Amino acid sequence: MFDQSYNPKPAFTSVQNALGGGGTNTVTVTNPGARTGTVGTAASLQISATDSGAGQTLTFSATGLPAGLAISSSGLISGTPTTSGTSSVTVTARDGTGASGSASFTWTISSGGGNTITVTNPGARTGTVGNRGQPADLGDRLRRRADAHLLRDRPAGRAGDQLLRLDLRHAHHRRDL
Repeated sequence: MFDQSYNPKPAFTSVQNALGGGGTNTVTVTNPGARTGTVGTAASLQISATDSGAGQTLTFSATGLPAGLAISSSGLISGTPTTSGTSSVTVTARDGTGASGSASFTWTISSGGGNTITVTNPGARTGTVGNRGQPADLGDRLRRRADAHLLRDRPAGRAGDQLLRLDLRHAHHRRDL
């Protein structure tokens, strides 16, 4: 397998490189810097890396990702964080010769705030009690109809304003005014 000058034959060199023993490639992972996110909000980050060897395919892996996030073999970190906290993430890219490189960064996930509802004050508003924002003459129209009803259909023994209150309450729900 070796000649007199102790130079490995090409077949041996190919096997050695395939096993990761003879690779001289350099893999460089670009550090994305500190990241932030929110519980319940989808996150996505593409990790990039370069290889000094021509034509090498890189495979990515990661440790320390926040709960709910995962990395694909092509370097895409994605998912929806499920818990708050700060994670120390290390991303590694490896080529076919076994050469690898890595980058570390922090990823801070803040709480989603739960069921927080923000109400904006609309400012001062004016209106007429019982009007419900209808045109100003609606109250007058209701009173005229109630008065006409009282004069026409007043039952014996009943007070007029009791009937007026009852009539206005029912007229309020009618749409044919």
